[in-house]
Amino acid sequence: MSEIRATTISDAAGTGPITLTKQQAIKAWANLLVSSGSPTVVGSFNNSSVTDVATGQYRPNWTNAFSAVNYGSSFSGEDFSMGGASIRTNLSTSYIDVRPLNTSFAQYDISSGTHICVAAKGDLA
Repeated sequence: MSEIRATTISDAAGTGPITLTKQQAIKAWANLLVSSGSPTVVGSFNNSSVTDVATGQYRPNWTNAFSAVNYGSSFSGEDFSMGGASIRTNLSTSYIDVRPLNTSFAQYDISSGTHICVAAKGDLA
């Protein structure tokens, strides 16, 4: 039986990470804490910032853009103060818009300390 132990796996030139082939991995994610309609990034990967775009619209901005807007995304959210029903997204190669919807399916600013988490996978540019 063979065993491989490593702390870092690099590309052939030794200058960066390896490229996954025939596999997919999360290429970006963000955990946002929203209070009084103002989002803050509390954890992330490949995320440079978050923008409060409009009422009930938060935008995690990707550090490295995706090659096309057809990447996959998943999200989760919690909102105990408004009884949130779901989250709607809008994809761009450089960001994803996250819009919480209340039980009437209207966008709204989250008022309590609530987490919204979003993850994306696909090919980077």
